[in-house]
Amino acid sequence: MILYKQFKDVCEELKVLEEKREKLHSRGNIAYDLKHTKRQVTEEELSSFDLYKLMMVYEKLMYNFTHRVNPVTHTVVKFPYTIEQQKEAISTLLELNKKLDFQMILKNSENRVQFVFNFLAILEMLQQKLLEIEVGMGFNNFTIANRDPNHQETVEEEMLEDKEEEIMEK
Repeated sequence: MILYKQFKDVCEELKVLEEKREKLHSRGNIAYDLKHTKRQVTEEELSSFDLYKLMMVYEKLMYNFTHRVNPVTHTVVKFPYTIEQQKEAISTLLELNKKLDFQMILKNSENRVQFVFNFLAILEMLQQKLLEIEVGMGFNNFTIANRDPNHQETVEEEMLEDKEEEIMEK
């Protein structure tokens, strides 16, 4: 009996908090939810809750699950692009143009899917150190170019020499 009173007090406190929260943020689809709720659960039903009722609810849910009108289907689409193909296409474009602007890649993509594959190919080529990237000012403002392997070796040698000088100074 004491637990029941505590439960009831907590419910009243939560109801007040719920009303305050409801005033802060309006909940969407509340009319739809109330319409599809067939009945309200009363306190008497909660107090007489037992294993039999639980099993009956489970049976009803399983029946509804197995006898659905619209089965859930997921379609997997195989896209006509691969990252390897896009890497080859970007390499070919870079041989012709020397530099590619990101906006140009965006405009020349047939659709969003191809653009995503192009972007992933660029990221992979950057990770493999096949490309150089120059970042400009602003949003989506960068150009890519083929990396000169000789230039990279000299840059790495200069960095090593600088580190050696710093170590020697210490």
